[in-house]
Amino acid sequence: MTAYVLPLLLTVAAAALTYVFCIRPMRRGGSCHMSAQPPPATSAETDDEIQRLREEVQLLRHEADLAPRAAVPLDKEDPL
Repeated sequence: MTAYVLPLLLTVAAAALTYVFCIRPMRRGGSCHMSAQPPPATSAETDDEIQRLREEVQLLRHEADLAPRAAVPLDKEDPL
């Protein structure tokens, strides 16, 4: 009988802790990991970040166009 008591108590404790730290805060409008989430970005911050990333992509494409392309000689003897 004692072999069943410890797992049963651990299961009940896990369920109770899940309720106290996750279920109950979510029912109140929060979440169980609310402090780990950064605040949502404003529209202006998002627009600035998108513009910065577009400029970076344009720069990378320009650099790729300027990079010399290496010619790979193909011999009929070498299988692909």
